[in-house]
Amino acid sequence: MTPHEIPNETPEPFRTWLGKGLRWRRNGTKFLCQGDERGRHRDALMRVERVALPEWSKHDDETVLIFDLRCPRCNRQMLFNAFSSEVEPCGEDTAKEFPVRCDPAMHPLLVSMADGRTLQNWQRTLDMFVYENNRLRDTVVQAPFDDWEAVFVESLIRSLDADSVIITFGLIATLLNHGERFGFGQPVLVDIYDTAQQSGLVRNRDYREVDAMRKVWHTIRALQRFRVCYRGTEVRDPRTKALIATVERVPLLVEVGDIVPDNSPRGWQRSIWEEADTPIAVYLMLNQRWMQLLTQTDRAVYIAGGEVLAKLPPRQTAGAWARVMGLVLLQQFRWQKDQWQKGEPVTVSRRHVLTQVQPAKTPPEELLTNPKNRNRAPDYWRKAVELLTQAGILACRPEGDTPCTGDWEAWLDAKLKWTPGAVVKSPKQQREDAAKRTGV
Repeated sequence: MTPHEIPNETPEPFRTWLGKGLRWRRNGTKFLCQGDERGRHRDALMRVERVALPEWSKHDDETVLIFDLRCPRCNRQMLFNAFSSEVEPCGEDTAKEFPVRCDPAMHPLLVSMADGRTLQNWQRTLDMFVYENNRLRDTVVQAPFDDWEAVFVESLIRSLDADSVIITFGLIATLLNHGERFGFGQPVLVDIYDTAQQSGLVRNRDYREVDAMRKVWHTIRALQRFRVCYRGTEVRDPRTKALIATVERVPLLVEVGDIVPDNSPRGWQRSIWEEADTPIAVYLMLNQRWMQLLTQTDRAVYIAGGEVLAKLPPRQTAGAWARVMGLVLLQQFRWQKDQWQKGEPVTVSRRHVLTQVQPAKTPPEELLTNPKNRNRAPDYWRKAVELLTQAGILACRPEGDTPCTGDWEAWLDAKLKWTPGAVVKSPKQQREDAAKRTGV
């Protein structure tokens, strides 16, 4: 008998779990492991290995559902029953693949997060921080605060960078995937550690797990606070020029609750940077107006490749450059789709690719203003392009990519022709390209 075949006549106390209204657990569900007896690892999430259903002919106090749990870190294996207070529920699986969002409302939000580390283009007013960028035209991003929150919100903004952008794409995909499977409008339990893995921040030893989890948590807090604001009354799609739905002054995410390592509930007045206050999992929902914008079937304003960018090394300068270059190029490929599908490369300047979204490590403009170190820029550029080519974002090096002759401004402003790789092209487009090459 599977969990979906539990008889309808089963008493409700036996159909719920810990009295929280959660249905019977299926294989793959995750639970909290508080470490082995010697405390060798942080609190982790255990996965259900086996579900043993009871004999439903007996409806007494001893009828329970048994879980066989195994922790991937300490290999600890435990058996729990459905009413054990030792077991705590934890999050849904993160999206294995996630696209890069190219929605006009999403772009200013993500650019503002990338500039957070240096507070570039951010200004503090009486009751909010405001992000204004000349490249965003009629759009600003606001981060409102109460009187006592100003220092906390500034610290929150400074904790963000381009890695937070990739985290955001992964979070959106996880919430949308869950909504497509189980219906929208209900909270989703998001695993903080899995989300850090999804964004590539715990792929190697260059980024400590605790720092990666804290960055995910700060990104979530920012997405609950930041609001996109339009100066004009109408917003048009930059490609089709048609009027589009707006998300005026509403946050992307709504937090419903969380699970913290010590299993004790926390209030809303938590510090936003303390390590101990990073939860293991958090219940999240997409704001209703954002959800309507992101699920419009007639728009589909996204392009594949987010999970590919997440695999690039975030703590190396070339890898950090490749991550943001990939973000910018994927957006260009999405908006100029008709052009490259006809076999014409997309023409974008080196400056646009490097500076539209500020890298999390060694921003190019800062590097090029330093006479001692700016000779490193062409080498970082070359390695970043190689990473994008190997990852399949690009088909080859861009046409016109000549070495720098010493005129750095001219090097940045040079127009290059970019050809999308296999990750960007649909299977149909790949078959058509192969047919052209072979003459079939």
